[in-house]
Amino acid sequence: MSHLFKKRNTYYLCVKYKGKRVRRSLGTSNIDIAKKIANELEESLLHELIIGKTPQRFSNKDIDLLMHEFMSFEHNWKPRTREIYETCFKHYLNKGFPDNPSYKAMVIRCLNRLQNWAYNEGIIDKARLIPGGNKYEPRTRVFNEEELELIMHKCTPYHYQQFVRFAYYTGARQGEIRNLVENDIYHEHLEIDGKTGKRIIKLNTQAQQVLQKQHVLWSYCRRYVNHTFKKNVRRMHIKNARFHDLRRTFGYNLIKSGMPIYQVSKLLGHKSVTTTEKHYAPLMVKDIPNFEL
Repeated sequence: MSHLFKKRNTYYLCVKYKGKRVRRSLGTSNIDIAKKIANELEESLLHELIIGKTPQRFSNKDIDLLMHEFMSFEHNWKPRTREIYETCFKHYLNKGFPDNPSYKAMVIRCLNRLQNWAYNEGIIDKARLIPGGNKYEPRTRVFNEEELELIMHKCTPYHYQQFVRFAYYTGARQGEIRNLVENDIYHEHLEIDGKTGKRIIKLNTQAQQVLQKQHVLWSYCRRYVNHTFKKNVRRMHIKNARFHDLRRTFGYNLIKSGMPIYQVSKLLGHKSVTTTEKHYAPLMVKDIPNFEL
C-alpha cells in the first residue's frame, strides 16, 4: 500500500507493508512530476521493506556527512537557495554559530531544515531541532546623503561602481542583478527569477542610463560583490556598511519622498505590503515630527 502526501510544499511517497513503513521525499512541489517519480520509486521501496534493507543511518554527531547527503539530494532549489545553505553550513563547520543574531538565526533555520529532512529520509532516528531560528534583529542601517554620494561616485573599479549605482537605482537584490543577460533586459524593466519566483524590476531613467554605458554586463559572484564593497567603504571611512543597505536606502528614500508604500512594496518585490511595513516601520519612526499630548 502506498500514498502521496505533501509537507512544506514538497511531495513525499509513503509505502507500507505488514506494519512497516518507509517514506521518501520526492523533491518536488509539482504533483505530476511527483506521480512520475513515485511510480519509479514505489517498487524499490517495497522491495526494501520486504528484504529488510534499511537506509544508511547517521548519528547527529556526523553533521558533516549529513550535510553532504543533504546537499547532494535533489531539492528543486533555486541557485540562490543552494548558495544560502552552502554559505551557512560552511560557516557553521568552520567557525560555529555567527555572532550576528540575524545570521545566527539563518544558520539555525538551515540546520533545522537539515534535521527534519534527515529524519524524514530515515537517515537519523530523531530530529534534534535548535531553538532560536526566529530570533533575529532586523537591520535598520541606511546611508545618509553624504555617504551615498561617496559610494555612488568613489567606488572602484569603475565597472563595479556602475554595478553599485544600478543596484541603488533599481533597489534590486544583488543576486537578481549579479549575472544579468541580454534576454533579461527590456526597455523599461528587467524580468528575472527573483527570491520568490519570476519578478519584474522597474528601470527608471537613471538605471537605464547605467545599462546603456555597459559594453559588458556584470558577471560577479556574491563574495566579490560583498568583499569589494567592504573594501571601498572602509577606504571611505563609512562604518557598519553592507551592500544590502543600498536596497534598504532605496526603499527608505522613496517612502520619505512621499511614494505610497504599496508602490514601494512592488518595486522591492515584497510578497505583501505587510512585509514592507515590517521592514521600514522602525526607520520611519525616526522621521515623525515633534508632537505634544
